[in-house]
Amino acid sequence: MRELLALALLLAPHPLHLGVLELNWRPADRRLEVMVRLFRDDLAAALSRYHGRRIGDDLAGVQPAELAAYVESRLRIEAAGQRLRLVYVGREAADDAEWLYFEADCPRPRPLYVDNRLLFELFDDQDHFVHYSENGQRQQSFRLHRRQPAAAVE
Repeated sequence: MRELLALALLLAPHPLHLGVLELNWRPADRRLEVMVRLFRDDLAAALSRYHGRRIGDDLAGVQPAELAAYVESRLRIEAAGQRLRLVYVGREAADDAEWLYFEADCPRPRPLYVDNRLLFELFDDQDHFVHYSENGQRQQSFRLHRRQPAAAVE
């Protein structure tokens, strides 16, 4: 009986609340590419709450300005002490997730400060993996969560 209970617990679905933030600095044009990956149903729930209207899990009818407003309200990136203005570039579906693409003028990326609170209003266990690259070469990775929502790229 204990084995059956243990097997049932192992097979029970457990929601995973994990986002990915990819940052890539391009020195040639002094731009920072910002790519956010979130589970689509979680993003829909967050957008519904933020904008005060029902948004389906397929994100149909969501306007670029609505996506940008939500991300700007929960993601803060600073370079050399100045907040970067994120410009929405587009989005792409990937299985059960959504990639959101932004760019920002960034003459100098260091020090770079990242404060990522996306979906924290929905999930106490939300985590974000942050990967920082320069010209596509990974420089640093770290994890952000409710107890540590911000970190600096060294």
